[in-house]
Amino acid sequence: MKTYIDIYLSSEGASLKKLLAALKKIGLEPISGPHDFVMEWENEKEFLQKMEKVHKALKGKKVTYRLETVTGHIETMVWPPGGSPKE
Repeated sequence: MKTYIDIYLSSEGASLKKLLAALKKIGLEPISGPHDFVMEWENEKEFLQKMEKVHKALKGKKVTYRLETVTGHIETMVWPPGGSPKE
């Protein structure tokens, strides 16, 4: 399964550079397209473990995030735009 993560920034919160570093540290990479990040998982236990890491990485950074889990496929590209397609 795939869960897409959208980050909502605040001028009072952490910089985009710090947010990217925090999420990359836990294994997420930014994507271009309708969502900011994608997280793949196989079962509920793995989903909850990964979401706990996401929540901890963003905690205290004064941002909000939104999740969208899909069973099908949404076309995504690597970030920054212009890179090669991500499978």
